[in-house]
Parts: sequence; C-alpha cells; structure tokens
Amino acid sequence: MEAKDQAAGERRVREVLIDPLLRRGLMKPKGMPVKQFEDMLADIGARLAYMSDTGLAALEEHCAAQPGGA
Repeated sequence: MEAKDQAAGERRVREVLIDPLLRRGLMKPKGMPVKQFEDMLADIGARLAYMSDTGLAALEEHCAAQPGGA
C-alpha cells in the first residue's frame, strides 16, 4: 500500500471505527499508560487501513455489541 493510501486508510479507521467506539464508551484499561493506549489505537489504525468503510462500520457494530470484549 502506498504511503498516501495508508494515511487515508488510517484516517478512515479513526473516523469509522475508533472514534465511534470512544463515543460509545471505549476506555483505556486501568493500569495502561495513556501513551500505550494511544499507541495501541494507532497500531489498530495502521493494521486495518486496508478495510473499506462498510467493513469498518460492521466491525464497529460488532465491537459495540460486545462491550466486555467477549
């Protein structure tokens, strides 16, 4: 994936998956430093940058339905 496509994909992951989950109440686990949590979210963005809006929205819905991480 080219750098500009990767960057656009990471923004899409943030907008369609991560930000909605944070609005729904996704929280940093106790004991995890803020920097580590932010790095984890950035890593998720980088790894899922290839996904479409539709796929990310479906993943967001699935995650929202599993609040305990089950």
